[in-house]
Amino acid sequence: MEFAPITREDLPELVRLYQEYLNGGDYIGREAERAFDSGLYFGVKAARDGRVAGLLGFRQELELTYPHPELERELLEILGERRYCSVDCLLVLPDYRRQGLAHELAAHAREELRRHRIDTVQAEIWIYPTGECPAKAPLEALGKVFWQRREERFYPKLKDYGMTCPLCGETCRCGAWIDLIDVSGNDDEKGEESHV
Repeated sequence: MEFAPITREDLPELVRLYQEYLNGGDYIGREAERAFDSGLYFGVKAARDGRVAGLLGFRQELELTYPHPELERELLEILGERRYCSVDCLLVLPDYRRQGLAHELAAHAREELRRHRIDTVQAEIWIYPTGECPAKAPLEALGKVFWQRREERFYPKLKDYGMTCPLCGETCRCGAWIDLIDVSGNDDEKGEESHV
């Protein structure tokens, strides 16, 4: 497996994979293009034989799948002066799942986070209607979770933004963990606050 930074040239494949495996809809392409063109997007990809096997992307802004104003205000207050980014996507293609690739992507992403001088990652981690949450362990392995909240049925307005859930369709029943993860490596500054 080869690992490399995600570049602007990867945008068409990123959007295609996002729409196939994550949220479908034209909104995704527009938002990804905006983030790349603004210099806000970075991440790491895994490839085998020239084909993408997995992606872990970030945006240097506070980003939730769609606006949640009260939660966003709360998160921005907690983030304060920290240098933060949000997880845009963690995607491992079906043929490569359950082989540790998500954890490998997270390990490689740490270098990209250091390069961008990020000390905090905000992660919105989908909880499937079955209760499964496959992205939780690899994303929380990025650092130390110092704030966390579980939100049930976090995506009821998904279709209002022209998106569909890959599991539920237009009426999404998924929940989410909202995490703030200290990736600075400095244990002295890590808090123990947790809101579940």
